[in-house]
Amino acid sequence: MITISKHSEIKSVLSKGKKFVFTNFIVLCRKNYLNYPRYAVIVSKKVSKRAVDRNRAKRLIRELIRKNRDILSNIGGVDLVFVVRKNILGKNLFDISPDFKEMLEKLKDDCKTDNKPYKTV
Repeated sequence: MITISKHSEIKSVLSKGKKFVFTNFIVLCRKNYLNYPRYAVIVSKKVSKRAVDRNRAKRLIRELIRKNRDILSNIGGVDLVFVVRKNILGKNLFDISPDFKEMLEKLKDDCKTDNKPYKTV
């Protein structure tokens, strides 16, 4: 999967995307004009002031995305923004994967019914 690199695209998903709340993270999704999914991971300093903790949280989410790449690619043209919550601190991949599996099930159904795709500049 490809990451969303433009700040304006991330802002667009954050403001107009469909929101799914889980224990360890929040996912916002929005259709894009592309035929493949993209993602971004956001970890605020409110989660932890230590960069080590924030980076570990990002790595956990990225690893789950990497392991489920095939399932995510079947979803189609969707932009996903993961906003990490404080609950993720101190957890490992095994603890977070049930939330991720639940998220995948919801995305299959709900994200495809989103409104028109948006174009980026």
